Amino acid sequence: MAAALPSLTLTHAASGSTLTVYPYGATITSWKAAGGREVLFTSSRAVFDGSRPIRGGIPLAFPQFAAQGPLPMHGFARTCTWAVAARGDGFVELALSDDAATRAVWPHAFALTYRADFDGAMLRTALVVDNTGGAPFPFEALQHTCFR
Repeated sequence: MAAALPSLTLTHAASGSTLTVYPYGATITSWKAAGGREVLFTSSRAVFDGSRPIRGGIPLAFPQFAAQGPLPMHGFARTCTWAVAARGDGFVELALSDDAATRAVWPHAFALTYRADFDGAMLRTALVVDNTGGAPFPFEALQHTCFR
């Protein structure tokens, strides 16, 4: 049996709201707004051992949406382990860049930054795609939010 994936649970001190994110896939699985109300839906069939993408929350698709290309469904970013670049009161920032494994399936140099800012009333997310190589590349990106 595979080990459970590590996660981070962050807090916004003024409101008491919390956010849980897994570096595996940079998947946000929970945002509890003011009063502890869960806003996101994560499937009871979600697997948290790295054997497949986490089902629910806010999964990311990059560099391909669905099966609209040669890559696995929704690309590879949702099955990579992202680095935690920064975290603090009401925010987290994760980063992913190309490596031998990504270049084996998609031969482009890139850097992704995914940031989530939250408080008791709002969750804001942003995904930034940087082309760090010399040649342009096509891509698709999606934050596939599942609300409760």
